[in-house]
Amino acid sequence: MTALAQVQFGRDDFTDSIEALSALIEIDGMHREAAIESFYQVWKSDPAALDVWFAAQAKAAGAETMNVVRALTRHPAFDIRSTSRVKALILTFATENLMQFHNANGAGYDYLADRIIEIDPINSAMAFRLISPLTSCHRYDRGRQELMRNALRRIANAPNLSEGVAGIVAHNLA
Repeated sequence: MTALAQVQFGRDDFTDSIEALSALIEIDGMHREAAIESFYQVWKSDPAALDVWFAAQAKAAGAETMNVVRALTRHPAFDIRSTSRVKALILTFATENLMQFHNANGAGYDYLADRIIEIDPINSAMAFRLISPLTSCHRYDRGRQELMRNALRRIANAPNLSEGVAGIVAHNLA
């Protein structure tokens, strides 16, 4: 599978490259890192392609994905003020990587709460949208429910929350 993905990745076609990258991201080792870097170098001047690059990494099933997502928020191509970048990385992680976002250690919830608190003063509409994954706690076991509520409490205690964010958090903690 690695060899086939590498062949597909080597083509000059965006669709083939991103599909191959998505496969290679799931494989640990040098092929993974080389594919991530190569895709970035080829497509770094295309904002839409970079959004896809961020999203592909946020969806990865591996246990290291939480750390990768954290590191990507410090990547030079990531801008917390960019709605499309925030959607590509943070919202994708929280809504499409259910296994890692809902890890029983609660790291995904803490990460999302931190980003909501950071984004709210910049873009309250985006912060409001990011809360959604934390508002479905009734669907999960008691341990995850409590971790999600703790994340919501941290957001509620942040100073100067926008009206929308404060309202949805209060509603979900009631």
